Amino acid sequence: MNQVLWLVWQNLETRSKYHVGTLIHSEENGYYIEYYKGHKSRGLHEAIEAGFTCLTARPCVLCSFLVSRL
Repeated sequence: MNQVLWLVWQNLETRSKYHVGTLIHSEENGYYIEYYKGHKSRGLHEAIEAGFTCLTARPCVLCSFLVSRL
């Protein structure tokens, strides 16, 4: 059974929160991190405009990756 956690970023100045991605844990594969690529209100694109920086060196909108542990 996969466990899902939303990745939410908060702008410290405005206190606004943005859904920037999803973390999925699988017993077999580890952790899968995927940035939210849609254009919904308070999503990744608005977060980037508000100052969010990605967790990796690659651009967020192109990024999803698998890691064995956090």
